[in-house]
Amino acid sequence: MSLDNLMNNVGTKLKKNNEETFELLQKVASICGKEQFQEELLLSKGFTVSEINQLLDILIESATVTITYHCHCLMEEDSEIYNHEPIKCELCNETIKNTFIHEITKLYTLKEELFPFLKEKEEEIIKEQLYSPAYYNVCLDLKKNIRNIIPFLGSGTSIPLGLSNWRGLLKDLENGFFNEADKELYRTFLENGDFMQALGFLKNRSLEFSTDEDIKNFMVDQIEQHYLKGLDKSKHNIEDILNLSSDFIMTTNYDRALLDYREEYSYPYTFNDIGNVQEFLNRKKQAVVSLHGHIDKKETMIVTDEDYNKLYSDQTTKTILSSIMGNKHLLFLGFSFEDAYFKDLYNKIYEELKGTHYMFVANLHEFQAQKLRQTGLRAIGLKVDEKNYTDSYVRRLKFLLKWLLS
Repeated sequence: MSLDNLMNNVGTKLKKNNEETFELLQKVASICGKEQFQEELLLSKGFTVSEINQLLDILIESATVTITYHCHCLMEEDSEIYNHEPIKCELCNETIKNTFIHEITKLYTLKEELFPFLKEKEEEIIKEQLYSPAYYNVCLDLKKNIRNIIPFLGSGTSIPLGLSNWRGLLKDLENGFFNEADKELYRTFLENGDFMQALGFLKNRSLEFSTDEDIKNFMVDQIEQHYLKGLDKSKHNIEDILNLSSDFIMTTNYDRALLDYREEYSYPYTFNDIGNVQEFLNRKKQAVVSLHGHIDKKETMIVTDEDYNKLYSDQTTKTILSSIMGNKHLLFLGFSFEDAYFKDLYNKIYEELKGTHYMFVANLHEFQAQKLRQTGLRAIGLKVDEKNYTDSYVRRLKFLLKWLLS
């Protein structure tokens, strides 16, 4: 059986897709290496007895593993290795079956050719996740720097959890208009990405949402109503991001996702909570920094034009972002760079400090990636199925984030 058939067999019998099959074989190769191993080794690494039996059967059938038998003779206090299950002990000349003076251990060894095959397959499968093979080298560069990145999350990471992106959240506010012409103009602002103008227009023309407090209350209600807490980890990327074990995580989202999926509670920081920047950057406790505020502290939520102006004109904001961008690589996830205020500040800091940062973007053409490169952003386009957008995006990103840590 060829090694490609091995992949097909593992996938079919264990009911795994191509990426999951590769991950499984790569995990086994990483755990077992080129040395002899026992079934107990896989058991200690989280495999079930059933999985081990099925997997070893497939590996044996495909001639991808060799088996030897270690026989320890208690009578002679010595051991022998056999290439087949021994019947008679060569040390004491006794029949082994039904005796109590022999301990037989089955040993497995992965064949040498599996390792270069997996290396070759790795590149092939990584490229399958990408909109273009041209992004493969960017992935390798990100993998090299993965221990020095700071994830920066936008609303795209919360969509699988039942929440809207920024445009969708603002669209829900259109019911505050009683005039259809006002609604149409508001929708036009949103379609053009003029979010601040849309909010300013809303406050001037809507009785229901005429104050910042009205808008924040509505947003908090919407998030709490639609947020899917405890969603299976296969349906989202929050745990994958937490597994990156970065020093801390930044987000422009208001929701609790990054706190809910942690093993222990973490206080939701805003920039106002960071007193000593150097001390904070050196804490390495994977704190969550909610750049635009958090629903648990409604007064911190950055919503209107006035809020944004105050935040992004504050020297403290620039100082903190400059410290981060000068020492770390940002990794933007689910972030569209439609936020004009953040984009402007980012560009100003990049002009001063330069550096390299990364982002994952669905179905990004190489020409668009070239434009982003001019501002220090090395973008990686994911190949996402438009008909099954959310599930496809989550699956692609999940595989790549795991691979970056392998």
